[in-house]
Amino acid sequence: MPGFGSGVIGAFDPKTEEWKVYDLPNGSNQIPYALNVDKDGIVWVCGTNNDAIVRFDPETKEFVTFRMPTRVTFTRELEFDEEGNVWTSNANSPARHTERGLGSIIKLEILKETVKVARRAD
Repeated sequence: MPGFGSGVIGAFDPKTEEWKVYDLPNGSNQIPYALNVDKDGIVWVCGTNNDAIVRFDPETKEFVTFRMPTRVTFTRELEFDEEGNVWTSNANSPARHTERGLGSIIKLEILKETVKVARRAD
């Protein structure tokens, strides 16, 4: 669960009815808007306020931050394609929220152990 405005994400264990809270890297600049879990159980979080997407491995407790290709990105939802690539979009209204003044669809292409960031403007 993203902790919007708090710089954390949380996990609830229904068996123990306990929460675990994890501080995001650079948490004071994070507004975690949304998250999604991929087929391998890795948690992906829209950083929103910091022009990044954050990947969290619940087993190792490790975070990796992926910078977006433009500033003032304000990422929204996260989805995955059949190849395991990560897709997000940014807010396009009002247009002043984006560096180029346009909304965009952003793809993080997962290439084995590397990640390539690609962007397509609408």
